[in-house]
Amino acid sequence: MTGSEQFVKRLPNDIGGLAAATIERVEHELLPWEKRCHALADVLDFHKIINTEEKRRGVESLGSDLVGKLSYYERWIAAFANIAFQKGLLTPEELAVKMAAVEMDAGHLRLVPKPLPKCFVEDDVTVSLFRRSLAEGVGTAMLLLAVVGSGLQHESTPVSSALSISGSLIGLILAFGAVSGGHFNPTITLMQWLSGKRRLDCTLWYLAAQVAGGLAGALVACAIFKKVPGPPGGGFPDMAALTSEGVASFGLMTIVFCCTRSTSKLVGPFAVGLWLMAAILSTPTGSIANPAVAVALLATPDGASVSATLMFIIVEIVGGALAALTVSTVYPDGG
Repeated sequence: MTGSEQFVKRLPNDIGGLAAATIERVEHELLPWEKRCHALADVLDFHKIINTEEKRRGVESLGSDLVGKLSYYERWIAAFANIAFQKGLLTPEELAVKMAAVEMDAGHLRLVPKPLPKCFVEDDVTVSLFRRSLAEGVGTAMLLLAVVGSGLQHESTPVSSALSISGSLIGLILAFGAVSGGHFNPTITLMQWLSGKRRLDCTLWYLAAQVAGGLAGALVACAIFKKVPGPPGGGFPDMAALTSEGVASFGLMTIVFCCTRSTSKLVGPFAVGLWLMAAILSTPTGSIANPAVAVALLATPDGASVSATLMFIIVEIVGGALAALTVSTVYPDGG
């Protein structure tokens, strides 16, 4: 292609089609200011002030360096401003005065504390699935180290085990919650997916990491206590045991989903840990209430029953679903 042909086919400011790094597409709900920016574009186009083609050219005229630094809607704002200047609709000085006035009017808003992120939801959904899943896997492994290790400790008591398990869960949620949400429990992840709050690919990554992490944690606990995982047991749990797990899961998930709506990451973990400690001491099954824990117990010296594990998982998920339904009724607006 000659220089003239290239100039005709591509303007100097047209960066579309040029070689660039791969763009990672991330779905997210539009923020209020992004929605207003979109509405502004529609208004400008409707009144024939700045049409869509002018906006596109305005964005590309910013240059590749500036386009790479600004977010999608920030580019729109910059393009609108430049086109308005070029058309004589306003001057940079007039815009600066208006922006200063708006900032002064909204100054009192800076005195209002920013709401803290809610529990069991990651702070940044654009973080890679690998990093978030790694946090879930490592966290679940550490939880099972406490669960199995407290049971293998010779001088352990029900109270000491309850303190160990609940305390470890509080610490793990506080440590990993910002990255992954701090689930360490497939029921939480599944209920978020069923309610449309988590994508399927993320759900599958989390579930795999939680189960694998739980098994790894149980095996490490056996190794440090010089124990060998026993063969899987047999038999079916009685109705009392199944009811115990269903109630324990319902209670734990009720606390979890209420905290997601009503408390911050600094408070919720303690509410969950306190409830779990009470449930461990007050239920005959010790409040497993976690499918990842149920699966991991197959790799312990006592060798849990496969049939019991499957039935526990079913009642735990059912208990979690009933909890989600209850909480959505208590908090119909999502908190």
